Amino acid sequence: MCSMQEFGGDWTEKKLDRLEKYLQAYLRIFTSNERARNFHRIYVDGFAGSGFRRPRGIHTETKSLFDEEEQEVLGYRRGSAERALQLSPTFHEYVFIDRDPACTAELEKLKERHANTKAAINIVTEDANDFLQDWCKRRNWQRDRAVVFLDPFGMQVEFATLEAIAKTQAIDLWLLFPIGQAVNRLLMKRQIPTDQWADRLTALFGTEEWKDEFYLYYPRTYVRKIAFEHAQ
Repeated sequence: MCSMQEFGGDWTEKKLDRLEKYLQAYLRIFTSNERARNFHRIYVDGFAGSGFRRPRGIHTETKSLFDEEEQEVLGYRRGSAERALQLSPTFHEYVFIDRDPACTAELEKLKERHANTKAAINIVTEDANDFLQDWCKRRNWQRDRAVVFLDPFGMQVEFATLEAIAKTQAIDLWLLFPIGQAVNRLLMKRQIPTDQWADRLTALFGTEEWKDEFYLYYPRTYVRKIAFEHAQ
């Protein structure tokens, strides 16, 4: 079974509610505006999981998330992929990405449940960075428009992926940036992170200049300037 199903609380529902409202408004514009309706509409979820999430504190040995009776009893919540598929009007194409084969196996079951849009759903078992950087180069952005939703569990999104998305000039990006749960934990108070931690931060920020931004050098030691969320 998909290993990352238990997460979030009320704030997660609020986040997904806002995403859903945004997608509804996006689709309304692209179906009512005479020029906009000519574009091929795509929704991309880079960390799609299974399509459903299990609130914290619920533990079960369920074999599948798609037993509807069990979903109701256990209180499963619709994830971003399921919410996107339930919208009307619809996107022309859906791309759900997750590197965990157990998660994409559950997404395949979600795909079967949406018979009307089944042909438009593409399930990808791959690293989101690798896929998106290549995907952005391959699409025809004079014809295509997309919403890309990136909600990683940590610092998985690379700056190179954001650059690839920006170059299209045709994608609306939702990126939930991991400030408290990831970046601040790696930015140590009395020394600059090294090795894998430093490499991860450089990949996230796209430059090594984060060292100068967050640290001051005093004799024999470095001192972190300021908490990341307050940095200018």
